[in-house]
Amino acid sequence: MFGKNIRNLPKLYIDKDVLNYIVISFDNFTPNGDNPEFRDNTIEFDIICHYD
Repeated sequence: MFGKNIRNLPKLYIDKDVLNYIVISFDNFTPNGDNPEFRDNTIEFDIICHYD
C-alpha cells in the first residue's frame, strides 16, 4: 500500500483504479510546556472519496 495508496507527497495524483485517498498532514510544531524533549503539533486527516 505504501507508495501507491499511502504517499508522503504534497501533490496527489489521481489513479482511476483507486477510489479513496487519505492525506495526512503535520503542522504547527511547538515546544511542549511539560517536557522539552517533545513537540506538540497538529495532525490533519483529509479523506478524499469518489462519488461513485
